Amino acid sequence: MIDVEGDRLAFFTSPASRKGRNLDADDRIATSVTDRENLTRSALVRGRVVARVDGDAGWAIVDRTFAKYTGGPCPRGEAREAFLVEPTHVVVPTFG
Repeated sequence: MIDVEGDRLAFFTSPASRKGRNLDADDRIATSVTDRENLTRSALVRGRVVARVDGDAGWAIVDRTFAKYTGGPCPRGEAREAFLVEPTHVVVPTFG
């Protein structure tokens, strides 16, 4: 699950997850984003995690992102952090 937070991309994970631990060692990320309304529109984004947000501020981002995909808040079963990514390279492929 991914969202936009200001001029940065936002996603979340557990700090103890493989993804969280990998980001401790290397803050570079690459992701692709597809428009749900038009599946032929997408973007490929590379960037760096520039902030990790925990506590109430982190949960606000997590809940907002989770709700876009599910319609409700994220369950509180385990710790979550929001990661903010500053894009360094964006490619928007064109088809046809």
